[in-house]
Amino acid sequence: MNVLMLNGSGKAPGTSTSAALGRAFLDALERTAGTPLARQAISCRKLAQASRHDAILREAAEAADLLLVVTPVYVDGLPAPLTRALEVLAGVHGEAAASLAGRDVLALVNCGFPETVHTQTSLRLVGRFAARVGMRDLGGLGVGGGQAIHGRELERLGGMVRHIEASFAEAAAAVARGEAVPASAQALLDRGMLPGPVYRALGSFGWWREARRKRADPRAQPYAASRRYVRA
Repeated sequence: MNVLMLNGSGKAPGTSTSAALGRAFLDALERTAGTPLARQAISCRKLAQASRHDAILREAAEAADLLLVVTPVYVDGLPAPLTRALEVLAGVHGEAAASLAGRDVLALVNCGFPETVHTQTSLRLVGRFAARVGMRDLGGLGVGGGQAIHGRELERLGGMVRHIEASFAEAAAAVARGEAVPASAQALLDRGMLPGPVYRALGSFGWWREARRKRADPRAQPYAASRRYVRA
């Protein structure tokens, strides 16, 4: 199976949580299938730098049996470079990619919030793209608490990502059979890495520590002209 992993993260290589999750899923798919996958990864960060890369993206998508879209949530949706890449494939910016109809697409979306509900809009947008170009939508998975992964490989993180590994194994088994991702795989991810209050407390501590390092006041409201303005 030829797989194109399209990464919507703007982070540099080696620091992308989206890429780490994508590699972990493809490893699970490879174990399930019992044969090596032909993998290609394209970063939307690089695609956005020059339109001449559009042809490379089209060619890679046309050669893939599975398009794996991996991305963080940006402002409750997809990052702009990823949106443009999907538009390129759909023909919004010139010639559309050929022969995408009937091929499979799957999305892995992560967010920094512990609740996976924040990934749902992005997952639906990838589904709309699939319908637009005639691809077979295998669904997707939403991962919460992505900041805790911080671009690291899952095997280095131990017990806190066991639910992700179990979810990926279940989803990969379905994809290997040519089926959509089951709801039970998402239910495993909905459990989260840590209880919500604990995760938020740790996140708040991280913000305060970073503010102290930069000698900033995390309570500052630089755009508030007055308390009355804030209430309005």
